Parts: sequence; C-alpha cells; structure tokens
Amino acid sequence: MKVFSYYTRPERTPKDTYGLKKTADSAIEIMLGNSILKIFNKAGSKISLGAANDIKKSSPLILVPQFRWLHYRSDYAVLGSSKGIFLIECDGRDFHSSPNQVLHDAQKDSDALSLGYRTIRFWGAQIYKDPDKCAYRILDLIIVQL
Repeated sequence: MKVFSYYTRPERTPKDTYGLKKTADSAIEIMLGNSILKIFNKAGSKISLGAANDIKKSSPLILVPQFRWLHYRSDYAVLGSSKGIFLIECDGRDFHSSPNQVLHDAQKDSDALSLGYRTIRFWGAQIYKDPDKCAYRILDLIIVQL
C-alpha cells in the first residue's frame, strides 16, 4: 500500500489525473508522470501508460512506472516501439543525498548505460517547482533519442 502521510501541506498533494497513485512511490512521481503524459500528448508525441509488454502500434511510446531491470527499479521508463529504453528517476533529497546513495545511483546509471539505457534524474524540488518543465526536458531528449 502506498502512503503519502509525510505531506503536511495539502497543496503539495498531487492531483492523480492518470491513476498513477496505484504504482507510484511518492507524490513527485505522480506529479512528473502526470506531466509527462500531458505534455507528450499535447505535443503530438503519443504516449500511453502501460507495462513493458504493452507496446502497441497505436501508441509508439509507453510510460512504464516502477520499471524493473537487472536488480534495479526505476521510477519510470519510456519505451519506444523500435528504440531502446529511457529511464527517469525522481530523486527526493531524503533518499538520494547520502554518500552511499549517491554511489548507488552512480552505479545504477553506469549499469543502465552499459545496457544502452539512458537515464535522466530530477530532484524533487525541480519537480515540485515545475513538473511540466521537467516533462518538456524529457520530451526534448526523447525526440532526439528516438
């Protein structure tokens, strides 16, 4: 069960437009996922929420929450119908700023790159400040990548 009890300010509780609360581990994941789906579709780059095996001809891009690979899990992956995998990480300060976690994240990024996966990381503060800006950055990178 996902619990967001550590949010003390109601204005920071995200609207769950696409039903991401079922799979997200945090409010920043919901916020960014909502923005990715909204911005990509608004820009004409069809994307749908799904699982790794959901690639469809009608939607060449799939946003996969809690994507598992090797012994890792990424907050999101964007899968293309004919291209590789693009990983998206939503890094909250509490879980990604200790020296051990910084080393773990660097190893995770290196392992992803060795498989041909590209990773983009956002701090929670970036997502809270402007999730759409983060989504536009992802869109720009994926359009170039795909």
